[in-house]
Amino acid sequence: MARTRQARKPQKLAARSPDAVVGAQIRALRTKRGHSQQQLAERIQQLGRKMSQPVIGRMEAPAKGTGEARSITIADLFAVAAALDVAPAELLAASFDPQPVPIVGDKELTPRYAFDWIRGDRPFPDGDERLYWESISDERYQANLRIRGLWNLRGVLSDYEEAAMRDDVHGMEESLRVLRDELDRQQRNLEQYAEHWTADRQKRRRRREGVGNDG
Repeated sequence: MARTRQARKPQKLAARSPDAVVGAQIRALRTKRGHSQQQLAERIQQLGRKMSQPVIGRMEAPAKGTGEARSITIADLFAVAAALDVAPAELLAASFDPQPVPIVGDKELTPRYAFDWIRGDRPFPDGDERLYWESISDERYQANLRIRGLWNLRGVLSDYEEAAMRDDVHGMEESLRVLRDELDRQQRNLEQYAEHWTADRQKRRRRREGVGNDG
């Protein structure tokens, strides 16, 4: 007698998985926008990616605690973010249904810290800060070498925004004070850079003129 193949039981994503957090954000933002799962799926298809309402439902299922688990791929994340007109970082960092964001093992970040980490404004706790700040495109890295303090400037702006979110007037004032100091430093750095840039251009021009005269 032929053995029948036993159907696999659907697996549930852990309640604290990154997929579950993203699924919760999709559901929260979709609901806020007044879209049904079918409408979201149709919008994604209009953008050029195959998607159905049941797939959207399985993405959001961990947020509701029901249904078959479905890992959310990077392609899924980009498609959903484009359809909802939202930055992917907002979905990854639990911006719409705030909750701790699981990263790896038992390590979690707050939504704000996760957002800063994802967009390159704050290193992972206990990580190598030097490597974090250096692990960027060559173009950005060279710009940061030329204009010292760009990293500090981004950090201060992030601190100011975070204080504003907490309605922390004292924190906002302190951030503005630090920002003014940093802007003064940036002005001096820019003036020095402009002097070097001008001198370098003049040197290259004289060199070209000298070569032309030799001819």
